[in-house]
Amino acid sequence: MATDQGGVLRYIHQDHLGGSSVSTDGAGAAAGGMRYAPFGGTRSSGGAFGTDRAFTGQRLDSTGLYFYNARYYDAAIGRFISPDTIVPNLSNPQSLNPYTYVLNNPLRYTDPTGHVEYDEYGEYDPAPLVGQPPVVVGVAVSVPAFPAVWVLPLLPVLAPVLIALPTLFIANDTGPSMLLESDEEKVVAQPQPTNQSTPTKPDEKRNELLGKATDPKLRDAIDQLYRPGSQVGDGGTADKIRIDGDHIQKGQDRLKQLESILSNPNLSPSDRQIAQSLHDDLKDALASRGALK
Repeated sequence: MATDQGGVLRYIHQDHLGGSSVSTDGAGAAAGGMRYAPFGGTRSSGGAFGTDRAFTGQRLDSTGLYFYNARYYDAAIGRFISPDTIVPNLSNPQSLNPYTYVLNNPLRYTDPTGHVEYDEYGEYDPAPLVGQPPVVVGVAVSVPAFPAVWVLPLLPVLAPVLIALPTLFIANDTGPSMLLESDEEKVVAQPQPTNQSTPTKPDEKRNELLGKATDPKLRDAIDQLYRPGSQVGDGGTADKIRIDGDHIQKGQDRLKQLESILSNPNLSPSDRQIAQSLHDDLKDALASRGALK
């Protein structure tokens, strides 16, 4: 995205969730930067951006709240300030809290409409707890048994849907077989085979960075930070440190490597931007674990 204010051209570069992360001028030099806490609070910021679009690309207005099209979101508490008017996924208890932001998983999902979570690649995921598409295995005439404490507050919203539509039972294709009962028959949902040929999203992040970087030392650093097949966070060492607390020594070593790369005066602007982003992300992860030297 580009902005032009008073004849000053700036380019806004986004992070993996679509949030404004780095701004550069027309020559490619860094003009500003912004870092976010997991639920969107501003961790650090500096320089000039020229846009009010910040966390996940949503507008931050003068109230200090983010406008998510259907309702406002407070990044300080990680919750919407008004309830959702729909229940996106009855099979996921996280969806039954009408104030929850993206199933309490902000490192993976965004919510561009204010109603339903999307994954980081902009695709709706109706089975977010397991990350695999659901398989519809049968139709029953009875209502599924949810705990009353979940359902009773939502009856005014759910009643028209439950009366007008049959209940669809969904079995996840990665778990064990599930026995589904109706008034007249039983249906067994069998696990579906997983297509192992589809590349993982962390591998796509790794390939994306390697496709952009040209400096050999930077490419080696990316290869070390994003190992093939990693499933934690975005697949990088920084998220591994944040989430699991692992690879702290590796992170410290790679931070020194990135500092050495950034000290090269002949580094191209695009490679410098990639190296600086990786450096800041890794530094932030180490600091969150009290392991920053």
